Amino acid sequence: MKDSEKNAAGCATWYYRYSVALMYCGRLEQAREYAEQGAREEPDYPWIWLQVGKLRAHFGDKSGALDAVAQGLALEPGDYEFLTLQKEVKAGATLEQMEYHWIDPDADQALQQGLGQDVDDKQRALACIRVDEAGLAAFYGLFSPERWGYEKNAPCCEFQYPVKEHLVELSFRMNEAGLSKLGTDWLQQLKERLDSGEWLTHTPDGEPEGTLAAVFVEQDRRIGLVYRQPGEDQYFQIFLNPDGTKADAFWSSRKNSAPEVYTEEEMSAIERHIQNVSAAPTCPEKAELN
Repeated sequence: MKDSEKNAAGCATWYYRYSVALMYCGRLEQAREYAEQGAREEPDYPWIWLQVGKLRAHFGDKSGALDAVAQGLALEPGDYEFLTLQKEVKAGATLEQMEYHWIDPDADQALQQGLGQDVDDKQRALACIRVDEAGLAAFYGLFSPERWGYEKNAPCCEFQYPVKEHLVELSFRMNEAGLSKLGTDWLQQLKERLDSGEWLTHTPDGEPEGTLAAVFVEQDRRIGLVYRQPGEDQYFQIFLNPDGTKADAFWSSRKNSAPEVYTEEEMSAIERHIQNVSAAPTCPEKAELN
């Protein structure tokens, strides 16, 4: 969306959407700047005031947040979203609590009761808004990612991690806010399994042995293990449940089979990772790892 900003003058819809996108990427200061700019560009667009109100409240401007709600209600009298936000601003709700809603009142009431098939997705999205500093510190303490070319929030968090004598692409498919909420105990178990080398090689039925090349960690703690086989661009992937047990899913470049739990876009990302690590060097001397 950033590339289209030059055409966004006078269009609060663009600023609203970009602000929301920034917010869910954890870039809250920028999200507020764009929301405020959108309100200046087109003050008669009601929903920009909804975003302005939430972000003003998050940054401690309670009176400014209530003023934004009043602006919205003047444009949309009696609107459910604005009335709900008004109550939550007065109650001192967190940004995540203010975002934990659907537009439709009936659907929202079901959400508040933990009902509906999208509840887990909603919670995972909200987890990417703000960093849990203690959780993130635990991740850094366990993995020391800065030593291995760590790239964060781009939009994922990934680096090359040493597994025995091999460097493996370790990719957390989320930003640092989401990563910080995976749980220290679970991250510790992940590290122990990597360090033990139990995943280093795998031989699927009817295929040559593969060597671990990449590990993909999803926000729901699913794990994808990608293995490189002898030959050019030959690899396969197995999938693990959060507890480390094998899921009933498999993907192989030899069989050209369709991925069972990943989209084509995600598999394209996997293929790019494999190409990036296909010539990865072996792990540095043990002295450098201590």
